[in-house]
Amino acid sequence: MNQRLLLCLLAVAAAFLVAPLPAEEEFTPVDITLGDRAVVMELAEGVRRVRLRIRQDDGTWKPCTIAHLQGNERYLKLRLPDNTAEEDIEVAASFTDPFPYSYYLGQTSFEPTAGNTGAYQPYAFSRNGLDDSMVVPLSTTPDAETSPEATVEESDIWKWRGDTLYFFNQYRGLQVIDVADPAAPERLVTHPIPSGGEQMYLHPSADLVALLAHDPMNGQGEVVLVRHPSPRVLDEQQRISLPGSILESRMIGSILYVVCRHTREIRTTDSETGDQHVIWRSGITVTKIDLSNPDQPDITPALDLTSDRYNYWGSQVQATPKALLISTTAYDSTLRQSVSTVHVVDISNPEAKPVVTHHLPVAGQVLNKFNLSLNENILTVVSQVWRGETTRRRFASVETFDLGTSTSRPLGSVEFAPNETITATRFVGDLCYVVTFLRIDPLFVVSLADPAQPRLLGELEIPGFSTYLEPYGKDALISVGVEGS
Repeated sequence: MNQRLLLCLLAVAAAFLVAPLPAEEEFTPVDITLGDRAVVMELAEGVRRVRLRIRQDDGTWKPCTIAHLQGNERYLKLRLPDNTAEEDIEVAASFTDPFPYSYYLGQTSFEPTAGNTGAYQPYAFSRNGLDDSMVVPLSTTPDAETSPEATVEESDIWKWRGDTLYFFNQYRGLQVIDVADPAAPERLVTHPIPSGGEQMYLHPSADLVALLAHDPMNGQGEVVLVRHPSPRVLDEQQRISLPGSILESRMIGSILYVVCRHTREIRTTDSETGDQHVIWRSGITVTKIDLSNPDQPDITPALDLTSDRYNYWGSQVQATPKALLISTTAYDSTLRQSVSTVHVVDISNPEAKPVVTHHLPVAGQVLNKFNLSLNENILTVVSQVWRGETTRRRFASVETFDLGTSTSRPLGSVEFAPNETITATRFVGDLCYVVTFLRIDPLFVVSLADPAQPRLLGELEIPGFSTYLEPYGKDALISVGVEGS
C-alpha cells in the first residue's frame, strides 16, 4: 500500500477515535471586506481553517468553502457564488485542524467527472501556505475568462488623445496643443504649475489630467488633477498631498499608484549622559488614488514601508496589474558590496488597500526597473554581484523566486559574465536577455522555461554596449546603445 495513503488512513482513524469539539466551538466569526464576488479578511496569527457559509432560502446555513491554512497567512480572499447578498454571508475562523497541513498538499486539480464538475474555488490573497487549488497567480483574476486584464501605464510628459496633444512642461505647466493640422499646430490653453514635474497621466475615459509635481511649500510631492472640459478651458479640480518626494508612479486602469520616499528625524536621549542623538530613517510609501469616479477620487491611506531592517535608498519600481515590485539597496559591509531587497506589494484586489507580501533579498544590486519581471507567481531578478576576497570581480546574477510560498530563498539562480557590468536587460516570454560590457558587448540569453533551473543558452558579442533592448517580432531584438565613443 502507498505509504502516504497509509498515513492518511491512520490519521482518519485516529480522528474518529478522539472525540471532536463541536463545530460551533471551534469556529469564531471574523471581520470581512466585501469585494467583487469575493470576501477579503485579515487573519490572526495561527488561524488554521477559514469557513465560508451561505444562508439558504429556508434560513439554514450551508458550508460553501473551507480553506486549510498553514497558520502564518496574513490575508485571505474567498470567492462568492453569484448574486450573494452580504447579509447571507458568514465567515468564521478556527485555530485548529484535524490534520497536519502537509496532508492537504499534493495534487488538487483533476479532470472533471460526474461527481467532480467543479464549482467556484477559494484563492489566496496572501499566497502563503495554501494548497494549489487556492493559489491564484498575481497576473490573473477570478474573472480572467470574461474580463480583460488592465494594462499598466507609465507616466510621460507627452500624451495624445485624438488630435489633441498634452504637454507637461516643468517650466510652463500643462499645455494643450491642437494638431489637427500637423503643418500648423496651435496651442489652445496653458495651466501654470508653480513647481517642477515630469509625470503626467490622462484619465482613461474622463476629461481629466493627473499631474505629479513637487510642492515648493513643504518639499513633498503632490498630484494635481486638472479638468479639460472644452478645448480652450483648463480647470484645476484638486491637489492631493503625498507623504514624501515622488520616486515613481503607475496607472492601472483608473487607479493611480504613487511611490514616494521620505526621511524622518528621530531624536533619542542617552539615559546616562543625557546627550541627544539624531537618527535619520528613510522609508517608502505607496499611495493608491482611485479615479473611477473622477469627481470624487478615493484616496487610500498610504502604505508605509519604514523599517529598521531595510534601507530604502536606490529604489527601482516595476509594476504588473497585480503587484508593485520595489527594490531598495543598502551596502553590506560583510559582502563588501551593495545588496538590494525586492519588496512585493500586492495590488491584485482593486477594492483593497495595497499590502506587502514579501521582502526578498537578492544576490547583488538591482540597477534599474528592467531588471525585475513577474510572470504569474514567478519573480525574476537580475542583479550585479561582486565575488572574491582580494581580487574583486563582477558577475551578472539571475534569480527566480516563487511568490506562491512564504520563503525568501531563491527558487533557482545562475551567474555569468565575469568582470562585466550589466547595461541592459529584457524579458520576453521564457527568455531573459542580459547585456554586459567591459571591452565588447556580450548579449546573453537565459532560459526561464524551468524557473527552478535558469539556464544560459548562449551569447553574442558586438562592438560597444547596448543600453536598451526591444523585442522585434518573435525571433529578433532591436538594440539601442553606444559603439566606440
